[in-house]
Amino acid sequence: MGVKVGPDGLIWYVNSVTDKVMRVNMGPVSVNEVNDDILFSISPNPANQYLNVGYSQINILTKAAIQIVDMSGRAVYNESLNSNHSTRIDISFLANGVYSVMLKDNSSILTNRKLVIER
Repeated sequence: MGVKVGPDGLIWYVNSVTDKVMRVNMGPVSVNEVNDDILFSISPNPANQYLNVGYSQINILTKAAIQIVDMSGRAVYNESLNSNHSTRIDISFLANGVYSVMLKDNSSILTNRKLVIER
């Protein structure tokens, strides 16, 4: 098995589940610009029981939320933001490891921070 580049420049691989030859479709990639006016902080880091999250300029956002994602990309926590510009999150249910804490607006990631949980 493995990955091969064909003479046409396309990338091919064998799907280990279906045992079929598959082509990788390459599409355009884009990155949304991050709003530098938004301040976003997490503490303590490393954390063990609670995480304090601070944010500003949230009044310009619609449907903003904080999302914590594990290293496999699975969302393990979601919370809609309020106008207090801070929140405290109980993270005692999360295992030790590295996570990404994201500030999102609808489906766009505005900014993120790395979080380490150690107990």
